[in-house]
Amino acid sequence: MDRECGGCTACCFAFDVKELGKPSGTICQNARPGMGCGIYETRCETCHMFRCVWLNGFGRHMERPDRVGYLLHGNPEGNALVARAAYPGAMERRETKESLEQLGRKHRLFVVQ
Repeated sequence: MDRECGGCTACCFAFDVKELGKPSGTICQNARPGMGCGIYETRCETCHMFRCVWLNGFGRHMERPDRVGYLLHGNPEGNALVARAAYPGAMERRETKESLEQLGRKHRLFVVQ
């Protein structure tokens, strides 16, 4: 299953990127919401190395992070999933909360607020 980031900018919001001086929970200056990363081909090493679990085939095709409101990645130990907001206010949405509750019943899950 080959997936692409496309217009998703969830990781552009979710993470601290030291090379860009961008704190987590703020949208990257290079993000083009609905269009993707404005510098995708020349993005920094941190961004180049990151792949969310959706890109790696986890979940249904329609469950791209920007559509469900959260981004999932593995924890450093590799034994759990970590959920982070895909955009401001996403974790307060009823649909996001319900989806994460269901996911937490099937997988070890940490939610970063």
